[in-house]
Amino acid sequence: MELLARQCHDCMIIAVHGDVDLNTEPQLSACLTRSLTTDECPRLIVDLSHTTFVSATGLALLAQAHNTARAHDGWLRITAPSDLVRRSLIRGGFQDKIPIAATPEAACHGSERPDPPTR
Repeated sequence: MELLARQCHDCMIIAVHGDVDLNTEPQLSACLTRSLTTDECPRLIVDLSHTTFVSATGLALLAQAHNTARAHDGWLRITAPSDLVRRSLIRGGFQDKIPIAATPEAACHGSERPDPPTR
């Protein structure tokens, strides 16, 4: 897995390339934690456009990051998941908690409309 972080206005965009599973979760966890604490950026966008798989461990990590961001008066948004990843997010109940936007820029500017759930 490769992670690319960049600032977009007052948001931190973390692009995830590859699978998020038990082996790669610690790397993503460290990146999210650093963004929320060290970088003091409680507005996170996790770009999943190049992510092929998110395990239950990865979903739990996203939920934890969402809760941490909210505790710091911020938010977490997800962008561009593949159909497989989107189905995992829906099965995990994320569509009602975390907005899913088409692009990181739309999520950053808050102009996104969450995508409708896919069944």
